[in-house]
Amino acid sequence: MSAIKWFAISLIPALVQAADYKVTITNNMRHQTLSPPVVVIHGPAFKLYARGTTATQGIALMAEDGITSTLVKEINANKSYHRAMVGTGGIAAGQKRELTFRIDGKKLPMPQISFVSMITTTNDAFVAVSALALPASGRVEKIAPAYDAGSEENTELCIHVPGMPCDSHNVRRPSPGGKIALLPGPGILGIGDISSAMFGWDDAPATISIERIK
Repeated sequence: MSAIKWFAISLIPALVQAADYKVTITNNMRHQTLSPPVVVIHGPAFKLYARGTTATQGIALMAEDGITSTLVKEINANKSYHRAMVGTGGIAAGQKRELTFRIDGKKLPMPQISFVSMITTTNDAFVAVSALALPASGRVEKIAPAYDAGSEENTELCIHVPGMPCDSHNVRRPSPGGKIALLPGPGILGIGDISSAMFGWDDAPATISIERIK
């Protein structure tokens, strides 16, 4: 299994009572690559995204082109988050990546995890999980479904898609009034240049597992 590098946006002070966790993100798709994920450890008041709402600029840029810098700034501006991490590389089809982190139970008594990552050969689709509670012991796993950010028209034309084989970055076709919505498989409808048979997915495009390791 290949390695992935991570860097911390915010560090947690080392306190007396701590717990170590391992997070594994798995790309279950056959030909789609996931962009570098944004992973956030937080309390119940934090929301990285929400269905039925207009995507923030950070979510929109991540979903349209895999850009994470604006989303990181939005997270940093939210005082209820605890720690955020960004992968420095994408996750290829059929591959998985791991990261570990430590939290302090006194500082964050009800810890949760959220993450987002673009499905790169799309206009603005992403996989995500919101507010999954960290286990007190053992391991939990959850499907990360696909969402439409609603920020860009789903033309499925290579001139608007950043992922391979298109490689068209920073080309926007805005979709005014769009909302974040669940995007069930196959996701790709085959109305443009992108093959649904090759780049489509089922209803479990990715999974995330969290295991307490200490």
